[in-house]
Amino acid sequence: MPDLTTLRAFEDYLPLPPGNDDEPALAALITAASAAIATYCGRSFVAADYTELRSGGGGRTLVLFNQPIVAVASVTVDGVAIPAGSVTQPGFYFTPLVLALNGYRFGRGIGNVAIAYTGGFDAAPPDIAQACNEMVALMYRERAHIDLAAETVAAQTTSFVHKLNPRTQGVLDSYRRMTPVWP
Repeated sequence: MPDLTTLRAFEDYLPLPPGNDDEPALAALITAASAAIATYCGRSFVAADYTELRSGGGGRTLVLFNQPIVAVASVTVDGVAIPAGSVTQPGFYFTPLVLALNGYRFGRGIGNVAIAYTGGFDAAPPDIAQACNEMVALMYRERAHIDLAAETVAAQTTSFVHKLNPRTQGVLDSYRRMTPVWP
């Protein structure tokens, strides 16, 4: 899983001078935050090739798991290869979010639809890269006071909040893949 930000971008964000002594720790934090974001969102952000075996519901569209859809290599329904088409030509076509059929249907069945495609981003979206910077900054600053809830010294109390700010949380939530729970 590639990192969602770079050491240089993080140092510019904080700001820290290039070549600082914490660079090895920062690189590890960037990798850890990138993995945590991918896990939380339930997705990879970098373009890759995927093959999905899906169950057809009789409709003409399917939402694929790894968005945005960049290219579709093949679509097979009930063992029949569907040719590439368009909105006006029979076959399959796609948008960044949806695979669609013109003149065909995703016939009802279990595991009867196979799709080979490329999905994901060429690079991390800017808001995800920024969310990663913010998460790394939080992790970097917390390292000196992990588990410290409150401290009183000479009648001055210091406490720390250990959670992402609402803006960062909102960005992550907007990319989070949610699986519906059926009753």
